[in-house]
Amino acid sequence: MNRFLLLVGSSILICLSLRPSAAKAQDTVYYRLPRLRVTGLKDCDYYSVKTKDPVSNNIHELQFRPDGQQLEEQHYYVLDREKIKYGRWQTWYADGKLKSVINYKDNRKDGMLETYWPNGQLKRRDTFVNDSCISGICYDRSGKELKHFDYETPAHFPGGNEALYDYLFRKIYFPQSFQPLEGKVVVRFLVTDSGKIEDLTIMNNPEKNMAGQVLHAFKKMPEWVPATIDGEPMSEYVTFPVSFVRN
Repeated sequence: MNRFLLLVGSSILICLSLRPSAAKAQDTVYYRLPRLRVTGLKDCDYYSVKTKDPVSNNIHELQFRPDGQQLEEQHYYVLDREKIKYGRWQTWYADGKLKSVINYKDNRKDGMLETYWPNGQLKRRDTFVNDSCISGICYDRSGKELKHFDYETPAHFPGGNEALYDYLFRKIYFPQSFQPLEGKVVVRFLVTDSGKIEDLTIMNNPEKNMAGQVLHAFKKMPEWVPATIDGEPMSEYVTFPVSFVRN
């Protein structure tokens, strides 16, 4: 009886060992900044090595400089064309020193977030729950504690949305002969890290006079306050709807 069970168990073990394991697919892509694909290592500013699990569809992506120095590590999966972040994300400075460690759960920051100055000194240590910072501490380059500041801030018009609405009200003008229809113009644009407005695009299909007036107003607009990440200005795309209502 014991011998029979042993043989059955051995057979199961043999069968399991002979089952083919699903191979993880790996892909290397070369890029010029900001994210333009190029053909090879000699033409790139950085390259990405992606490994996809065929069962879970989770992706582990590593980014490197052309010299092989690691720049970033990401974990995510793609749902409806959106990159859903999870797990531990890390970035490094060009000299190989650690720059940041961020933990994600279901595309939201969750857990410890740490960033470092180029000299290796801890810059911040925040605790996030469901994308909200519940505690944190910030330091200067020498390790002296600073007043805490938000890890991320969005790009915004000087004075905020109220000032932006006032600017648009003053700058959008129609001649008396034109009776604008009710409608909405959705405009998308890039706020550069210096605050300039670039790459203006109308995202919907509004009446052409309304679209023209909105584009004109945004082209003449003063510089915005750029977005920041960890206190550093960053370029960011903004989508903004402008609605027209008859009096």
